[in-house]
Amino acid sequence: MSGDAPNPHLEGIPADTLRKVQTHLDQFQLPLEKLQEVSARLMKDLVRGLGKQTHHRAPVKMLPTFVRATPDGTERGDFLALDLGGTNFRVLHVRVEEQKVLKMDSQICAIPQSIMLGTGKQLFDHIAICLGEFLDSQNLKGKTLPLGFTFSFPCEQKEIDKSFLIRWTKGFNCSGVEGKDVVKLLKEAIERRGDYRIGSVAMVNDTVGTMMSCGYKDQSCEIGMIIGTGTNACYMEEMKNVKRVEGEDGRMCINTEWGGFGDDGSLKDIQTEFDIEVDKTSINPGVHIFEKMISGMYLGEIVRLVLVQLTQDKLLFEGQASEALLIPSKFQTKFISDIEDFSFHLLHLYQKYLWIQPNKNQITTKSSLYFYEKTKLCFTFLLQSGGSLHDWVIMKSFLSSMVVFCISCLCLWFRPDHGLENAQKVLTHLDLKWNLVDARVVRLVCDAVSSRSARLCATALATIANRIRANRGVAHLNTTVGVDGTVYRKHPNFSEELQATVRELAPECSITFLVSEDGSGKGAAMVTAVAQRLASQSRLLEDSDSEEEK
Repeated sequence: MSGDAPNPHLEGIPADTLRKVQTHLDQFQLPLEKLQEVSARLMKDLVRGLGKQTHHRAPVKMLPTFVRATPDGTERGDFLALDLGGTNFRVLHVRVEEQKVLKMDSQICAIPQSIMLGTGKQLFDHIAICLGEFLDSQNLKGKTLPLGFTFSFPCEQKEIDKSFLIRWTKGFNCSGVEGKDVVKLLKEAIERRGDYRIGSVAMVNDTVGTMMSCGYKDQSCEIGMIIGTGTNACYMEEMKNVKRVEGEDGRMCINTEWGGFGDDGSLKDIQTEFDIEVDKTSINPGVHIFEKMISGMYLGEIVRLVLVQLTQDKLLFEGQASEALLIPSKFQTKFISDIEDFSFHLLHLYQKYLWIQPNKNQITTKSSLYFYEKTKLCFTFLLQSGGSLHDWVIMKSFLSSMVVFCISCLCLWFRPDHGLENAQKVLTHLDLKWNLVDARVVRLVCDAVSSRSARLCATALATIANRIRANRGVAHLNTTVGVDGTVYRKHPNFSEELQATVRELAPECSITFLVSEDGSGKGAAMVTAVAQRLASQSRLLEDSDSEEEK
C-alpha cells in the first residue's frame, strides 16, 4: 500500500525482475499531489451536476433523491420495505422505537425468468402477490403501513414517491415499464388485488439506504458510500445549491452517481493501458470510467491484464501463459483479497511506523524512537515533579500501549504468510507453472491495483467531505460515513488504506466509518420513517398556525 516505508511485498523478488515489473506498476502509483488534482476536478463536476443549466452535460449526475433529512432517533412505528434488484426480491416488516430497530422480519421471493422477460403487469402483480402473502404471515393485512421501495435500476426521480424507469438492467426486460412511474405501477397492482392497502411509498436508492440505516445508529451520518461490484455515494447537500429542485431551505440527499466521473475524459492522465483495455472490452465503452478503475467488477480483470503483459515480457511463469489466464474475467476480484493476506494487511497498517529490512533478521521502527523519547520525557517529568498519582496513571497507560504494540510486532513477525500460500493456490487453479518469485510478483500486482482503488475511492470521499465542510462554513467537520460493499468488507487492506488517504486529503474533517447493516432493507424503511416524521412535524406546524389565526 502507499506510504514512505519500504513495501514488505518486495522481499524475495530479484532486483532486476523487480525493476522491470515496477515499470508497469508505476502507472498505478498516485502521489498525494495527483490525488489533490483529481479531487479538484471532481469538485468541479459536483457543481456542474447540481446546476440547472450544466446538469445535462455533467458526467457526475448529482441526482436529487427528495430525501430531506436523516434520522434523528425520534422515529417510531411499523414500516414495510421492498428490495428489488435481482432474480430475488425481499419483503420486510421493520418496527422502530426509541432509537432501536425492535423487530425486522423478512421473506425472500423468487422471480421466474418468464416474469423477468414478461410484461410489467406480470412483474408487479407477482410483487403484489408476494407482498400480500407476507402481510398474511405477519398478521398485518388489516393495517395500512408506509412502504420503502428499493428499486435498484436506473431511474429518474421526480419526487420521493415518483420515479421513472430509464432502462432495465441485470437481465430484466419487462415490457411497458421503461419511461413509466414504477411507484404508480406497484400501487395499481396492489389495487387490482384489492385485499390489502399500503400507505405512502418512498423510493430509495441503495446508497441512500446505506446512509439512512447507519444514520439511525449515528445521527451524524450524512454520507453513504458503496464500494463493491459497483460504486456510488450520496450525501446531504444544502438545498440552495440543488438548482434543479425548487426551494432554498434545508438540505436534500444527493445521489452523486460518481461512477461516471471521468466519462468526459478528465481522468485520461491517470488511466493506465490496462484501464483503457478494460473499458474498450466492456459492454459500455466510455461509460462509468471511475467505476471501472476502482470497483469489484473490474479489479480482477485489471490484475489479469497486468499478469498477461508481464508473462508476455517473460517476467512471469517463464513466459508461458495458461489458457485460463487468457480468458477475460477469469481472475476474480476475490482472488485479490485472498492473496493480500491479513498478515501483510497488518504490515501495511503499521507501515508508517514499522518496516522489515529485506534479508535482515531485524525490525526497525519509527515507533520505537517515538516510544523511547516519550518514555524518557515521562520519567524526567515524574522525577522532577515528584510524581503525583495522576502522573503515574498516565505513565502506566502509556507503557501498556507500548507493550501492546511490541506484542503486535512479535505476532506479526512470526505469523505464517497465508497470503503467499493463497497466491500459490490461485496460480495452480489457473493452471500456471509458477515458482515462489512468481507468487510474490502476483501479490505485488494485486497490491498495486487494490491500493490505487482505495486511494481513488478515498479521494472522491474526501472531496464530498470537504464540500460539506465548505457548505457549512465551519473550520472543522465531524461526520460519519455509512459504508457497504464487498470490496470494503472483504478486502483485508482496503478500509485502512482508504481511511488513511481520506485523512491526508481532508485534514479538517474528522470522519467516522460505520458499516451498514441491510441498507437496501432497513435503510428503505428508515427513509419512510423519516418522511413520516417530517410530514407529522409539518402538520403540527400547520395546526399551530391555524390556532394562532383564531
